[in-house]
Amino acid sequence: QFQMVLNAILSLFATDRELLEARGSLIVRKLCVLLNAESVYMRMADALSRGDPTASSFAKDTEMGGAGERGRFGLEFVSTMVQTLNLILLTAAELHGLRSILALSF
Repeated sequence: QFQMVLNAILSLFATDRELLEARGSLIVRKLCVLLNAESVYMRMADALSRGDPTASSFAKDTEMGGAGERGRFGLEFVSTMVQTLNLILLTAAELHGLRSILALSF
């Protein structure tokens, strides 16, 4: 069910770009605080790389690089979402632990 929630959030961001810009960072940061930040990032990355939202509430939106006609995330949306996730990872104090894990990986 965790993956379904993340898919629904990504689908919502894909169809409502204003929500992503206004509250996307807050939503992702709160998810990371309440849940395991590493799991949130890994599962979002997996969903974005597959480009296949499977949430039942997925709405098709062909404008602005959101979700395409076949129910796939558009390249523009994926790029914007990756940039947003990177910015959150680099700047949010809540994700210091995840940054440390990544630093030890290299």
